[in-house]
Amino acid sequence: DCSFRGNTAGLYGPDQASDQQSLRFLGTLPHSVVPGDILTPALEVAAVDAYGQVVTTLDDLEVSLEAFLPSGPRISPGGITGDSTSILTKGKTEFSAASLHAPPGSEAVVRAVLLEHELSTPSLLIEVRLCEPGQELGAGGLSCDRCLPG
Repeated sequence: DCSFRGNTAGLYGPDQASDQQSLRFLGTLPHSVVPGDILTPALEVAAVDAYGQVVTTLDDLEVSLEAFLPSGPRISPGGITGDSTSILTKGKTEFSAASLHAPPGSEAVVRAVLLEHELSTPSLLIEVRLCEPGQELGAGGLSCDRCLPG
């Protein structure tokens, strides 16, 4: 005996999906990083509609990552390096080699932006850890580099 009473999934299925409304980070998000290291786990971003469904019709659009200090200024030069831009495929993209460069011991705000449609993710706050033993502050003070032997 199967009952569909109260099941409203059909109202929000693919035939009723709306246009893209926002970007959203998916999956497990990084909470802290050593400056200059790759963000792990990788950031996955999706364009979603008003119902939270991935808009799979969006292809070949560029999504960029931006990094800011909580006080507001954009981290430059290059707060995000490596995978700072990625292309949407069926409404999703992944930044598998994005590195965050920010002052050690600070926090950075990271967000993904789809400029063509004026969409962005909610801000993600990431702790920027101090350099680890065997590392020294790199040029510009926004990364930790391995100490040279000797």
